[in-house]
Amino acid sequence: EIRNCDWSSDVCSSDLVVEDIPETVVVSVGVRGGYSKATSEKGVVQLRDWLARHPEWQAAGPPRTLGYNSPFVPGFLKYSEVQIPVAATRR
Repeated sequence: EIRNCDWSSDVCSSDLVVEDIPETVVVSVGVRGGYSKATSEKGVVQLRDWLARHPEWQAAGPPRTLGYNSPFVPGFLKYSEVQIPVAATRR
């Protein structure tokens, strides 16, 4: 966790927290479109369909979306990745 923002006070706020998270395994799909709930949900639906067809994996956490483009890229050109953490199913 990083709480000292002296190195970049122009982009840091007092409520900014950067933290490391443990390594995890995810299923992932890339999607195009503006950064919206609807765009993310398209990816979530694809991933849940994939999980339904692959019973050897189960969701191990909530979905997350990673956006890769700047705010200046038009919505229809934006690319993001939707991930769901997974774990092997015990047999």
